[in-house]
Amino acid sequence: MKRLLSLMLALALLLSCTAVLAENEAATEVPADAAEKAAPVVLAVLNGQEITDQNVYLKSFMEYYRNLYSMYGMDMSDPQMLAMLKAGGMEYAISTELMFQKARELGFDQFTDEEVAAFEQSARDYIEEYITNAMAQNGITAESSEEDKANARAAVLADMQAQGYEEASYMKQSVESAKEQATYDRLYQYVTKDIKVTDEDVTKHFNDLVKEDMERAAANPAEYVAAYENFRPYLDYPEYLEYVTDTAYYIPEGYRAVTHILLTPDEPLLDTWKGLAAQLEEQNQAPENTETSTDAAAETAAEPEATEEPVTQEMVDAAAQAIMDNVQPKVDEIKKKLADGASFNDLIAEYGSDSGMSTEEARAKGYLVHANSVAWDPVFTAGAMSLEKVGDVSEPVLGSNGVHLIYYLKDVPAGAVELSAELKDYFKGKLLTEQQESAFSLAQEEWLKEAKLEYTEEGESWRKAAETAATTVSEDAEAPAGETETAETADAEAPAEAPETAETADAAEKTE
Repeated sequence: MKRLLSLMLALALLLSCTAVLAENEAATEVPADAAEKAAPVVLAVLNGQEITDQNVYLKSFMEYYRNLYSMYGMDMSDPQMLAMLKAGGMEYAISTELMFQKARELGFDQFTDEEVAAFEQSARDYIEEYITNAMAQNGITAESSEEDKANARAAVLADMQAQGYEEASYMKQSVESAKEQATYDRLYQYVTKDIKVTDEDVTKHFNDLVKEDMERAAANPAEYVAAYENFRPYLDYPEYLEYVTDTAYYIPEGYRAVTHILLTPDEPLLDTWKGLAAQLEEQNQAPENTETSTDAAAETAAEPEATEEPVTQEMVDAAAQAIMDNVQPKVDEIKKKLADGASFNDLIAEYGSDSGMSTEEARAKGYLVHANSVAWDPVFTAGAMSLEKVGDVSEPVLGSNGVHLIYYLKDVPAGAVELSAELKDYFKGKLLTEQQESAFSLAQEEWLKEAKLEYTEEGESWRKAAETAATTVSEDAEAPAGETETAETADAEAPAEAPETAETADAAEKTE
């Protein structure tokens, strides 16, 4: 609610400023019939205050959702959609006006001269920033001459004035908007000031999430492993967690940590092997996609096309062997040093080319691999899971990035992910916001119960039209029996991508 209202207040300012520009541009003579058409229609009376169809909050609500729904391809000229939007805007206007009535009752709309001066300065700063950016777009830099800067500034101001900008009107609207936002902030703080979130609240919330994830993991292990690996990078970036819909705070059974030495062969050898392997896979899939129509077959027979020599498994194996032969001297060196007691960790630094293993911290943590992992090249996963005990080193494993020597670093016990200080802060902020918004919503409900609200005939017609439209839309939206998910709906439900980290970048490389 707080975010939405802030957006609406900003949009209300935009609409009011636009109105100022329009007034400045409009002709001074307005026909009488036009004035009559523009007369506001009273929809409701709230504690003696009229709420009209020209209410700035109603208009900002409709503008916001018109733009939002239009982005998703909805027809905003549809009568049913428009009816629901109008009624929603009316209720939003009533709720917002009631909130400001309460704020005025508590004296939260009163400001000192110093506070007003600060609002004015912010407005001037905003305009100055706008002018500076516009000048920069016109090629003005810090090195430009004073004459060029002055001319550019004059040109920007002239353009603004041509569009209807008038400083006094702008300052008035900006200060009023700032006062309104500050009034709302004071009321919100007043209602929510006693709400606190303790460390115990955070721990309980976290434990509840872990318990839910344990149940998910038990119900469908493979699916949960995929969810956990998609989510894991976000744990290092809690600021992105609010955008994640599928979280996973439980590490399931079966994970192990491994490190590896990535040996990169000569580039042409790796490219040749990957190209042949891809061609062979395409050939093996080709029969499934072959056209069966008589016309297509006849056309092909009449006009034979030149084809490349088919790739065989022997050709792919030979290319793979060429890679192994290329890195064998280094493999032999590494094995000898290991036999002589060298640390695998030290050899990673000496021979490895994986940037994800470049730091001591990364090597100490290792890569988490599970039999059901989706984050890694399947051959890397298979090689990691083939190791029998901690300390074992794999034979060379050829993957899409080169040859891996994999080291079984440690087992990763099942259990909750680390509740880091950053994660605690995220949960504390999230819980606080949720509790504050809930408390403010409850307060608004109480204010509305205590208020004297009467809808006019027009307001009642808006409400009834919205109820009818909502019923119709709900009936139309009922899916027919047997409806299946489409590619479009599947894409719409896809989770947001995780922020890239060294680990996810390397994972992407290993799954190419």
